[in-house]
Amino acid sequence: MHLRLAGVAAAAGHWKQGIRELSHARRLLGADDDVAMSARIDVIAARLAFGNPSKGRRVAAERLAGRALRAARTAGRPDVACAALEVLGRCARLRDLAEADSLYERGLALAEANNLVSRRIGLLYHLGAHDGIRAAEGARLRQALEIAERAGAVVTALNIELELAVVQICRGEYEAARVATARCEETAGRLRLTHTRLIALGERIMVAAHEGRASEVDTLLNRFRDLGGEDDDFATAVHGFGLALLHLLREDRGSALAELGRAAEHEATRPASYVSFVSGPALLLSVLAGEAGRAQCTAMARSAQVQAGWNHQFLHLARAVLEGRDGRRAAAGTAVARFLRLSEPYPLARHLGLRLAAPEAVANGWGEPAAWLRGAETYFRATAPLVARACRQILAT
Repeated sequence: MHLRLAGVAAAAGHWKQGIRELSHARRLLGADDDVAMSARIDVIAARLAFGNPSKGRRVAAERLAGRALRAARTAGRPDVACAALEVLGRCARLRDLAEADSLYERGLALAEANNLVSRRIGLLYHLGAHDGIRAAEGARLRQALEIAERAGAVVTALNIELELAVVQICRGEYEAARVATARCEETAGRLRLTHTRLIALGERIMVAAHEGRASEVDTLLNRFRDLGGEDDDFATAVHGFGLALLHLLREDRGSALAELGRAAEHEATRPASYVSFVSGPALLLSVLAGEAGRAQCTAMARSAQVQAGWNHQFLHLARAVLEGRDGRRAAAGTAVARFLRLSEPYPLARHLGLRLAAPEAVANGWGEPAAWLRGAETYFRATAPLVARACRQILAT
């Protein structure tokens, strides 16, 4: 019973409650040498350790999941082995998506060989999430969502739909994201899935921020804070992928940089449990402000965050600015061409990035700033009039 309650707590995001229930389960197990039960306890403990926003959680989760995997093999429990591989994959993706892919694919093969439907759905979801992280591609997430809905896997379907909503936000598909996140928040609230509800509410803030709807952002942000959102590691995404973009749409670069800086500091002391989208925009704004240079670009290129297409595009634009300042016009042109290729799935980032870089390009004679500004002015005319006006003013000078 305690083990089952701990699993429910892990799914709902009630980390401390789950840890208490696991403590009871371990005490009842005592010195009993039940390998299968030990594996089940360890894999739930790994899920709780990974989800609980505390220092060193990834190390603890990997240790517990590794031990659970070994015990599950010994006990002949493929279901527990799949769950352990899932946690190991979630830990690995924070440093290397390819390593995580390999772990998820091992779990998926095991799930399919043993007809473990729920495990198969979860592993497909994680593989699809990587497509979204790399290039805002949602095909495998939609496939996983369809399978989850057919199987009646309500909680997993909610998680998949929220992951897909991030892809939709990246791609500027705001209507679809707005509907999905509102529906997920309502469903999660009804099912008392506290953490899932918090994620859905945070994503609603992101949608409103990307659309420049400041009053709605304020209303939703107050609710997010009332639910304890600022104490969750998802708060850095709300600030860095949400509020910072709203500041930029209001032509308030200083507030955007401060927002990103606070998010980056928070992640440095308490690393997120997901691949963050903070470092790319933070790098570009820091370069534009003269607070970062080639060393920071090199560090970014070597980091795990560069695996995210959202971050990677900004790295190339930051490099273009630096090359232009050094009078290397051809190199600046090459870097901005890479940005243009990578930014195709990200229309807001593409036009906002070009608007920010255009004055540098004008001053240092590289790229096609007039064309960029005309495109950005058209894109932002209805949704971000301050950005559109800034584009017109630069074009007029």
